[in-house]
Amino acid sequence: MVRVEMLAVGRGLLIGRTLNTNAQWMGRRLARRGTFLAEITTVDDDLGEIAGGLKGCLARRADFVVVVGGLGPTPDDMTLKGIAVGIGRGLGSTVRLFH
Repeated sequence: MVRVEMLAVGRGLLIGRTLNTNAQWMGRRLARRGTFLAEITTVDDDLGEIAGGLKGCLARRADFVVVVGGLGPTPDDMTLKGIAVGIGRGLGSTVRLFH
């Protein structure tokens, strides 16, 4: 079976201000296709937390990691930089990898 994990980024998720509807949405769709979210990791909007969370997903040998959340396309959003650090690539190569 395919191992899918979700890395949810956002302090709002951690303090209960925001409901993780992304996990519910993704879990439902994966179940319809015969698999499921093996694990959901929630981290703060912090470079080290994001990178560490992604490294944890990869260490567990996830086939796919879905990253959701973050602040958005603003200068203080650390999500993309955290992904770059987590996979050990520069930010420019990460953008090409995901687009």
